[in-house]
Amino acid sequence: MLRVDDFALRKGRRYATVLTDAVTNARIDVPPDRSADTLRQWLLDHPGVQTVLRDGSAPPNGMPRA
Repeated sequence: MLRVDDFALRKGRRYATVLTDAVTNARIDVPPDRSADTLRQWLLDHPGVQTVLRDGSAPPNGMPRA
């Protein structure tokens, strides 16, 4: 299970996305940007991911919704 979470690099100014293993909490990757296209490509490059979890906040435009 892959957890997709946003975090602040600079509170209120600059954010990034971190991908973690939802079972072990190990950080897997920090994509170069927060775009839906980047996440889509990452998921295509990692076909073993079957479940994607997001936190409760509204995702950026184009990101997967539960």
